[in-house]
Amino acid sequence: MPPRDTRSLILETAIALFNRLGTAGVSTNRIAAECGISKGNLNYHYRTRREIILDIFSLMRDEIHGHWAHDDRTPTMAHMRFMFLRQMGMVRRYRFFYHDLVGILNDDPLLQARYNELRDRRMAALRRFMQALASQGLIALPAEEEALDCFLTSTWVLSEHWINYVETFGGAVDDAAVARGYAVLINLVRPYLTPAGLHALAAAEQAGGAPDTLANSTNGTETDQQTP
Repeated sequence: MPPRDTRSLILETAIALFNRLGTAGVSTNRIAAECGISKGNLNYHYRTRREIILDIFSLMRDEIHGHWAHDDRTPTMAHMRFMFLRQMGMVRRYRFFYHDLVGILNDDPLLQARYNELRDRRMAALRRFMQALASQGLIALPAEEEALDCFLTSTWVLSEHWINYVETFGGAVDDAAVARGYAVLINLVRPYLTPAGLHALAAAEQAGGAPDTLANSTNGTETDQQTP
């Protein structure tokens, strides 16, 4: 098996195991066994679990940099809906990362720095997108900077940690949980929407698929949608 394919197998297997058992409950020996390769073969690519997690984060970061960079160029309710579902989909795919976030970051200063850099860039991008919506008359953002920061942070925290909330209370991370998370997030944003924004959101939701279906299928790219 070519080295590149082996690395992909290791990462995909590790993600599945981490999601099911948590990072602390999965050793490199267990990953190698699940992959059907020797421990020496795995060590050729990754010496430690920390290195595997760092490369998994690189997959996440590459997806974001590759497809999420220009959200503010499409300031529509349809794209906002897509963005929220895209984020829910990523968190669902890599839920171990968000579940074990504090420990993972404390264990790896390099990952901490990369995560912080990505978070800052994403928060800035979210701000630009919301301001672009405001320029289209679709949302009325808080005038005070502190209030605006609170609004943006609330949407960020909810989208990143909804799955943790579900699992904390023993809920299944299934389609219904994703759909519920989307509904809660939209409910947070809805009071800030203008009449035009509410109309556009209703049209986008009527034209789009079910939230759970979109979150499962979304992988960084948007299907064509037209919103009045």
